[in-house]
Amino acid sequence: MIKGPTIECEKCNKQYEIDADAFERSESYSEEERSMGFETYYAWRYEGNCKFCSNPVIVEKEGWEYPMGAPIDYDECSPEGCKIIKEPEME
Repeated sequence: MIKGPTIECEKCNKQYEIDADAFERSESYSEEERSMGFETYYAWRYEGNCKFCSNPVIVEKEGWEYPMGAPIDYDECSPEGCKIIKEPEME
């Protein structure tokens, strides 16, 4: 993730950007090789509070790389407690 998403809090309706460094990143690999090799799953998760009203906010982003070395196929963000105004910029 190069730049974090811009969100709007569902409680106070204020908008702000979540810093990309605030996201936890994880990755895992498929255990079985598929026809074109292994698949890699990536996940980014932010869990915190609105910086204006302390409403709980969760934002998740997922992506899959298959075959390895191919461009990563990203899903849209999954928000809780907020809505996404601008998707994050990905690598």
